Amino acid sequence: MELRYRKMTSADLPAVFAVRLSTIENAVTMAMFAACAERSDE
Repeated sequence: MELRYRKMTSADLPAVFAVRLSTIENAVTMAMFAACAERSDE
């Protein structure tokens, strides 16, 4: 299953970090987050 990312905006960040902090066992690392963010620029 291929995931598609829309362009993230600063408005998305609070939700991103809220989810990340509430699901530590499934947390997306900042490295993965950066890779996803870079991919969304294409």
